[in-house]
Amino acid sequence: MPVGKQIKSTSPEADNSKIINEQTYKPTTADNANARPILGLNVYDFMSYSYHGTEGYIDGSFLVPHSREIFYDGRRELAFYKNYVKPVVRAMIDPVFNSEISREVSQNGKAKPEGLMVHGFIDNCDNAGSNLHQFMDTVVTTGQLHGVVFVIVDNFPKEEHPANTKEAIENRKFPYLYMKKASQVHKWKMDKFGNLEWIMFCEKDEIAKNTVTGVAEKQKRYLKIDKVNFYKMGKSAKGDGEVEIEARPHEIGRMPVISCYFTDRTDIETPLVHPPHYDIARINHQIFNKDSEIRDQERAQGFSILYVQSDQPGDFNVGTHNLLNIPMDSKFPPGFASPDPNILKGLMENGKELREDLLRIAGQRGIIGVTAAKSGVAMQWDFRAEEAPLKSTSMKADWLEHEIIKIFQLYTPNEVFEYHAEYPDNFKPINIDENIKVVDSALLMGMPRKAAAILKRMVFKSITKKQDEDDVSAALAEFDEQTEPTPGNTDNE
Repeated sequence: MPVGKQIKSTSPEADNSKIINEQTYKPTTADNANARPILGLNVYDFMSYSYHGTEGYIDGSFLVPHSREIFYDGRRELAFYKNYVKPVVRAMIDPVFNSEISREVSQNGKAKPEGLMVHGFIDNCDNAGSNLHQFMDTVVTTGQLHGVVFVIVDNFPKEEHPANTKEAIENRKFPYLYMKKASQVHKWKMDKFGNLEWIMFCEKDEIAKNTVTGVAEKQKRYLKIDKVNFYKMGKSAKGDGEVEIEARPHEIGRMPVISCYFTDRTDIETPLVHPPHYDIARINHQIFNKDSEIRDQERAQGFSILYVQSDQPGDFNVGTHNLLNIPMDSKFPPGFASPDPNILKGLMENGKELREDLLRIAGQRGIIGVTAAKSGVAMQWDFRAEEAPLKSTSMKADWLEHEIIKIFQLYTPNEVFEYHAEYPDNFKPINIDENIKVVDSALLMGMPRKAAAILKRMVFKSITKKQDEDDVSAALAEFDEQTEPTPGNTDNE
C-alpha cells in the first residue's frame, strides 16, 4: 500500500501515527517550550483553526517567540487575530448557498411532493436535524479549507429496518450522512486509477477491556469502509497494526464513501491533497504575529522609562516609578529610554506588505479584496468572488449532492424516483438594497406564510453574511416557526 510520510497531529480526532501525504510540511519546534509548535500542526487542523480563529489564535500560543524574548506571556495576552481566511473562503461559498437550492423529487416526470423517504432525508439528512442545504454548506466549506472532503452515506443495521415506508418516515429509519475530514484519514488503498478500494478513518477512543490484562482502558478505534462492509477496527494487542472488531455489511455493491476534491490531485496514490488556501492561512498567521509585535513596540514606546542623573543608590536599576538612575558623571541629559522608533516603522511597513501579498494571492484565485466603510466602524476589507470560482464551487456541490442521492437510492431500491437539484450558475453582483425593495413590495402584496418566510430568510442571509454562522443559523430557524400571515394574506397554509 502506498503511503506518505508520518507526522504528529494535535487533532483530538486523529491518531498520532496517522499517514499524511508527501505534500504536508515537516514539524518543527518553537523557540519557547511554552509556545505551541505551530509548524508541528497537521496542515488540515491548521486550516480549520485559521478559518474559525480558534485554538492558539485565542490564547496567543500560535505566536512564535524569539529566542531572547522575555515578555512572551505578556505579548500573548494582548494578541488579537484579524481573520482574513474566513471571508476569503466564504466569498466562494456564500453566493452559492445564500438562496435555497431548488430540489425536486418526481415520479414518471410528475412532481412527488410527499410520501417518500427522500423527502425526510432532505429535511433531516444526518439524523441530527440538519437539512440537506445546511449539510452541503458545511461540507463545501470543509472541502474548500482542506482541498478534499469525504461524505459517507450510511444506513441503520438490517435488523432495525422498519416494516414499511410510513414507519420509516415516522421513526427516521432511513439512510443518513456524515462527513469525515482529511485530518481523520488513517490509512487507505487505491487502485491503479486513483480510486479508493478501502479507506480507514480515526474515530474517538473507546473504553474497553484489554484482552491481555483484562483491565478496562482507553483504546484507539477506527472506521474502515470498503465495497462490502463497514468495519469497527482497533489496535492489535502488539500495537503493530489494526485488527477487526466487528463488521457490518452495507449491501449496495459500491463504496458508500464520496471523495469530493476542491483542488487538483497531484498524486493518484493518495486520497489526500494539499489545502488550496494554505498559503493565505500562513500569511494570515504571519500577520497575527506581526500585529502582536507592533503592539508590543507601541506599548514599549508609550511606557518609556525616564532616566536622570542621581547620586542615590541603585544606579542603572529601574525604580518603582519607571526611573532609571545613571551616574552623576554621565554626559547624557535626562530623557526617556524607549525602543528605536524605526523598529516600529519597519514592522508596520512589513505588516502592510504582508496584507498586500495576501490580497494579491487571493486575487489570483478570483477573490477580490475591496475596502469598504462600515457604519460606525473604520475601513474594513470585504472579499468578493468572481464568476469562475463561484461556478466551480456550484458545480462541485451539484455533483456531490447527486452522488449522495444515487447512493441513497441504492440503500432504498423499493423507493423509485427521479431527483433534480438546481444549483445557481449565473453569478452577478448582488444589490442588497434593491433586493430588499423587491421583497418588501412582494410582502405588501400579501404572500402565503411559507413564501413570506422564505423571502425574509433570503434578505436576512444577505445582510448578515459576515456575522457569526451559529448566530445567523439560530436566527434563521425562527423564520420557519413564524405563524402569522403577512398583511392581506388569507392563506394560512
